[in-house]
Amino acid sequence: MRAFIVLALWHLLLVAYEYNNMLLKFQASIYPKLILFDKNVAKNIPDKRVDFCIVCERVDLFSAEFMQEKIYKNYPFGLHGFKFIVEILNINQFLSDKSVVKNIDALYVMKLKEGDIKKVATLIKRKNIYSFTYAKEDLFYGFLFNVALEKDVEIFLNKKVLLQNRFEFIDTLYRIVKIVE
Repeated sequence: MRAFIVLALWHLLLVAYEYNNMLLKFQASIYPKLILFDKNVAKNIPDKRVDFCIVCERVDLFSAEFMQEKIYKNYPFGLHGFKFIVEILNINQFLSDKSVVKNIDALYVMKLKEGDIKKVATLIKRKNIYSFTYAKEDLFYGFLFNVALEKDVEIFLNKKVLLQNRFEFIDTLYRIVKIVE
């Protein structure tokens, strides 16, 4: 029995993605603010309640909870009249319940298998959902924003996703982001 538990724990350690806590903290502080740079945010979220969904693999639940905690810590009373409700769903829950997409305003994807991340991107396509990624390379599957810590802090905006939705960000944002196609 002990051998089974040890093997199971080793398996979890091997398949779990290692997250950079500093990057998670920074993303948790900046992603909610990016939503409010949209001139149409009041139209896109008329109830002033940002339903923010974090999608992760089951083995990454601890990192997702870390992200959730940081968002709540950074914005305990919301931001500019918008309250943040952060829910964590594992990828299987997200993909099996098609109604989830109708009920969220923002989405953060942690590292997922390529097939799963493509499915998530397809589900949110043209749904006016503010979408964010942990990893820069995942942005190209069809997500709106990524913040990366490279030599400096870099904010990336996916132009294709921007044009597929009703987002209209303030000019200042366009001056500080790197637009990717």
